[in-house]
Amino acid sequence: MDRDSLVPIKKAELAVGEPLPWPVYDVSNNLLLNEGVVIQNPRQLDALYEKGVYRNPTWNIKARRQPKSIPLASRPAEEKGAPPPPRKNNLQLKFSEMKLGLGDRLQLQEVTGEKARHLAKIVGYLDGQSLIVTHPAKDGKPLVFLERQPLIVRAFSGKHAYAFETHLLRSYPVPYPHLHLGCPKHVEKKEIRGSERIACDIIASVTPEADPEKRPRAGVMTNLSITGTKITSKEVLGEKGAPLALAFRCQGNLSDEYLTLRGIIRQVDFDAEDGGVRHGVEFVELQNSERLILENAIYRLRFEGI
Repeated sequence: MDRDSLVPIKKAELAVGEPLPWPVYDVSNNLLLNEGVVIQNPRQLDALYEKGVYRNPTWNIKARRQPKSIPLASRPAEEKGAPPPPRKNNLQLKFSEMKLGLGDRLQLQEVTGEKARHLAKIVGYLDGQSLIVTHPAKDGKPLVFLERQPLIVRAFSGKHAYAFETHLLRSYPVPYPHLHLGCPKHVEKKEIRGSERIACDIIASVTPEADPEKRPRAGVMTNLSITGTKITSKEVLGEKGAPLALAFRCQGNLSDEYLTLRGIIRQVDFDAEDGGVRHGVEFVELQNSERLILENAIYRLRFEGI
């Protein structure tokens, strides 16, 4: 492409959360971002304009081929307000000792900016060199990550949770969108129980099946597992052994999911401090689709705790 064919991109032409209508280049004709990539937050948009961005006014999406991608330089990692690194009160080990497999899920957390968390899958790795993962996307469009951008990675394998700090080495759009992350010097390992109940704070609507009026009651789920939950409410929802219907919203794999599950009250306790009532509920007759949503929700809640 001739250098003179490029024109500067005005600030009004790019917007956070919107896919790029054309490829974005720097002043040397190097491709920075492909058409369709979504700018995730104002910090990333500012970084683009600080670098200087240009486009080809003759760009035709159907006719043009995408040049090789050259990622953006990142902003300094020492921005204030970064979350603390993974807790180091557990066993440390090498990356290969996690025994993660191809396709296993990871969570990538941004250390700076909005500190957003994204799901990705392992494509491959070379111990001591790099970890290759799928490029997280939103609405089918790859999110923007900057070269040298610091990240915290979390994963689960068997009965263990893992966490480590790393950074982006390079992003590639072809042959499919993927990221190369720096291989960590060490990984933190934490053992978890297979049916562990994870602390949560989820508002729920509870309908005791014995109630002839089927009047929904308000409650708060304070923990959650694949087999049941603990619900706190201002009134008794039923006696031990009573069936109920529990409706709530949880964060699934790609978006919020709404579940209505059947359960049996297995325990009722009164809280002397706030006058509330705690109910231990066992889920019954779970469908495969409901179990999958629960597993994804618990998976995300576990990430919050390491």
